[in-house]
Amino acid sequence: MADAPARKGITGHVSGWFKGVLGLFVGVGSGVVVMYSNAIVNQVVRPTKPIANFEASADGLTVNLRNLAGGDSGWWDFGDGTALEPFESTKEIVSHTYAKPGNYAVKLTVRNILLEDNERTVPVDLSAAAPKTLTPSITGLKVEPLGGSAVAPAGFRITGEVANAERVIFRLGNKPLIVDTENGPFEKYVVFDTAGMYAVRLMGVSGKVATEQEAIVNVSAPQAGSVSVIARVTDSGTTTARRTVNSVAAIPLPKKGEKTFEKPLTAEPGFTIAKAEMGKLNAAVVKNVKLELAADKKSGKLVGEWATSGEALAKAAGGSDAMIPLILTEEKTAIVAQPPETVSGVIAGTTGMASINLPPLPRGLMDVKRTIRLEIVRAGADGKPDVLHTEADLKPGWKGISVARPGIGYSFGANQSGNALQVRMNQSR
Repeated sequence: MADAPARKGITGHVSGWFKGVLGLFVGVGSGVVVMYSNAIVNQVVRPTKPIANFEASADGLTVNLRNLAGGDSGWWDFGDGTALEPFESTKEIVSHTYAKPGNYAVKLTVRNILLEDNERTVPVDLSAAAPKTLTPSITGLKVEPLGGSAVAPAGFRITGEVANAERVIFRLGNKPLIVDTENGPFEKYVVFDTAGMYAVRLMGVSGKVATEQEAIVNVSAPQAGSVSVIARVTDSGTTTARRTVNSVAAIPLPKKGEKTFEKPLTAEPGFTIAKAEMGKLNAAVVKNVKLELAADKKSGKLVGEWATSGEALAKAAGGSDAMIPLILTEEKTAIVAQPPETVSGVIAGTTGMASINLPPLPRGLMDVKRTIRLEIVRAGADGKPDVLHTEADLKPGWKGISVARPGIGYSFGANQSGNALQVRMNQSR
């Protein structure tokens, strides 16, 4: 019984020591828990803020976008009305090919897991980019003598079709070159005044690529005393050139709390704005945007309201400017005189009639004025032409013409109706 107090003292000492050690481990453990809890909060609950950043480079109509952004999700807006493309953080290069040259605005929007977002917009100028050059084609080339006669002066009708050509070049024997810019079916006329072999060449050119076809015609000499009718047709009128311009209007963000904005627009010199449209707008930046054109259509303005203000507006715009895509249709009107086209026919015998088809009215011209110069020519015995009559500007309807030569009298009736010309001759000794 004497040992009981001693054992009680030893037991108390051991119990206190154990509680102290246990308290130490509990304290250290709780510190470790707090430390790792803070790390989890910083890495998961508070992710890195997203940064929309990229570089743009153009190759023809294709734009390559180098991804320098940080974020978990988002999308690319290429500014041409095509579908948005999802943002992939692991994809280093994003490529997009546009349908035609123009000015576009590429926008990248990125988000983190807390749906915090960031945007950046970069203008891309593809106005000088050329689409892929296609090889021109020529089909159905025909060279036919008018009235079935190839006697000098002989008229020929040239028809066919051209596609994929920037320029269409006609080489008609020894005549001046004819250069056209229209594709599709064509109809040309040419007269060779003297006998010989002539090459009719047609060339379609697109960039450095050309396609050519050739036809050879044989014109025989006229018999002495035969009479030919030559009509030289000149057309003039107005033409309107139209083009579509894709551009981006950069509007500085307000600095003094303005609620509205106004941006002037000006057409290129010599052009008018026939139509103005806006592309896709960022509703978080602008609202109630309108395009207003002046009465002369040479200028206009873009007016609207800011959708928000301050830091929220700068964040939504993704920069110092609001970018509004525009599609402008511009027109230019000019007076054009077409090169003269010549048609001819031969009057058989001493009494007869020549019926000649006139060239069709030129495509693309408005308010066309047509002038017809008429020549009636007799082939001399020495092969030289004898001009019996010249009419500087033949008017529609019948016109009586009398020609007197020593020992011979001629009377003609000329009728210009629509796209046809008839000349009737009577000869008396």
